[in-house]
Amino acid sequence: MQRRPSTSSRSSSGPVRRGLLFQSPVIEVRENHCTRHNVGLSPTTEPMPYHEVVFASRGLWCRHQGARSWPVDSRHVHFFAQGSVHRVSHPAGCGDRNTGLAVSADALEEITRGINPERTPRSPYAHTHRRVDARLAAAHGLLRRVAQQGADALAVEELSLRLVVRALGTSSCRDASSPRPPTASERIQVEQARALLHHDLSGPLSVSDVAAAVGLSAFHLSRVFSRVIGTPMMRYRGELRLADAIQRVLTGDAALADVAASSGFADRSHLTRSVRRALGGSPAALRAALGDARWEALARRWLDVERAESKQVHARARSAG
Repeated sequence: MQRRPSTSSRSSSGPVRRGLLFQSPVIEVRENHCTRHNVGLSPTTEPMPYHEVVFASRGLWCRHQGARSWPVDSRHVHFFAQGSVHRVSHPAGCGDRNTGLAVSADALEEITRGINPERTPRSPYAHTHRRVDARLAAAHGLLRRVAQQGADALAVEELSLRLVVRALGTSSCRDASSPRPPTASERIQVEQARALLHHDLSGPLSVSDVAAAVGLSAFHLSRVFSRVIGTPMMRYRGELRLADAIQRVLTGDAALADVAASSGFADRSHLTRSVRRALGGSPAALRAALGDARWEALARRWLDVERAESKQVHARARSAG
């Protein structure tokens, strides 16, 4: 199932509205908005229908379970197990907004296997919540933005999975700190995944689509792809799209809007920003430069950068040797 951005709210009775921003078989991204303003305790919620990782975006509320309670604000990410219940209060007398990442049970089991050996069917999490640092907060903000804009499904899904992994703290687990080398069969599956990414740059592929085609789970493919190729799938596909667009800009005369569509960019503006960031000029300016002597300056600039990077690589190799 591909992304399904939605401007309508989904669900729920009462003051909580849940807007679905993205949906795949592995993960859903929801924008939750609570309009409740009372400071007292709410009734007990219905059992959670899914596992959810919750990042607060705005406001403050408290999560109560039994005799314990925890504030839910932008300083922490909270984990809610499927089937769990809680009560809610708003000590500041205001509502709140948060982003909920609803993870499939199979994907969450795979993600948490290394960090919580004591996990149970009741809760796969090692903690109720964790502190959010600046990078994690920025990644949350980025995910909200790209999901709201209906960005490429592969990028949204992989970014969502990476955010869940980072939130759960898998960087400290044995598998992440000492990753085993990819097996021969995994390398073959990664090469099959690369072929699919090359085959259709503009198609709405998601990580789930590619993973199903090569016989791996979405989470495992995302992880092993980075180990084999050295870059995440979404960055790899972005580099493929940029290279394809540059070739089309410099060697053809198709309209830039058509180049953007063929190479998998959202629109001409997206193409222009990407090319300018990579090459220092807009696609239109680069095409114009091909008609006069300015192309020589462009070639020197690009080749000098390449030569400088080559020197750095050789210097690191000599120092390592």
